[in-house]
Amino acid sequence: MLLGTAGVAATLALGGLLLVLALKFALVRSLEDTARHTANDVAELALAGELSDPVPTSGSGVVQLVDGDGRILAASIGADRLVALLRPDDLDRARTGQTVHLRGPEGETLVVAAPVPGQGTVLVAVSARDAQQTVRALRTTLLVAFPLLLACLVAIAWRLVGATLRPVEEARARQRAFVADAAHELRSPLASLRTQLEVAAHLGEQADPEELLTDVARLNRLTDDLLLLARVDERASTRREPVELLDLVRGLRARYPTVAVTGTPQSTSGDRGQLERIVANLVDNGLRHARGTVAVDVSRDGPQVLVTVTDDGPGIPAEDRERVFGRFTRLDDARGRGGGGTGLGLAIVRELVAAHNGTVRLSDAGPGLRAEVRLPRFVGPVEVADRQVGQ
Repeated sequence: MLLGTAGVAATLALGGLLLVLALKFALVRSLEDTARHTANDVAELALAGELSDPVPTSGSGVVQLVDGDGRILAASIGADRLVALLRPDDLDRARTGQTVHLRGPEGETLVVAAPVPGQGTVLVAVSARDAQQTVRALRTTLLVAFPLLLACLVAIAWRLVGATLRPVEEARARQRAFVADAAHELRSPLASLRTQLEVAAHLGEQADPEELLTDVARLNRLTDDLLLLARVDERASTRREPVELLDLVRGLRARYPTVAVTGTPQSTSGDRGQLERIVANLVDNGLRHARGTVAVDVSRDGPQVLVTVTDDGPGIPAEDRERVFGRFTRLDDARGRGGGGTGLGLAIVRELVAAHNGTVRLSDAGPGLRAEVRLPRFVGPVEVADRQVGQ
């Protein structure tokens, strides 16, 4: 922002300077052209012998006809008849076609000359005071307007850049927190494995395979969850195909034989593996806290398919139902080493549901907890044809 502001300020300053110089040049050139045109006209009258005294003029300029010695032969009304407009050295420069700039208490005066062969030189003087006042007014306006314009541009740029970078800062903070949490979660099973192996090596005994496998399994689950979240964060395109959800849930019975499944056939469009992961994570979460039963139901909810997973456990307080979707968020009763999970299950559910253009929320099942997943309902070609016939 500092570099950008400095660049804009320099550009505005340079542009303002060029504008002032261009206006001053244009105004001075206009005055010179007007004076020179008047001088040429008076010179033509003098050559034709038609020049009267006082010399007729238009505008605010003054005219003098001087001889070679600088004596005044004729002058316009208001012009000095005793002292020539130019001294001898300035008169010589004016006769070569140069414009002489005279500075006085009332401002700058421009004097041009036109030779009259055999008679002398016509001198025309015009005041540049009005032009100078115009240039000063423009300069003052720019000195006031440019800082205000720069301040407005900086404020707008600050808001736009801030709005653009704010999601980046949020994502950066989220990534740093995620990396820190992941490192912390990975440290625990690794430390446990190292401790068991070091103790076994020290005592000369063989480590307990079941304990080692438990920690390895925990590491494996955590690694798989982290990789899945990384792929979801990359916003990789989700494969789309019709998936019948009731059939998908029934296909998980071999893994969850105690879970009750009810509902009607309903289809959505998406990745079958990811949809299975959504249901499996919710069922795992329900079984981890249920006192007796976990039930899954598939139904239609308007233009959406509703999948509910209900358990009869202690439930989750209303104030924590949104927080548990955060990564590595686990409530106190879910922090056990063996059955506590990785703290990524519900976070994965939310990310996968969002990737399928759906929503997920938790509600009170009285007693227990109900997870409600809503996904867009897939309309097959047969149903589309039936709908068109009905219309």
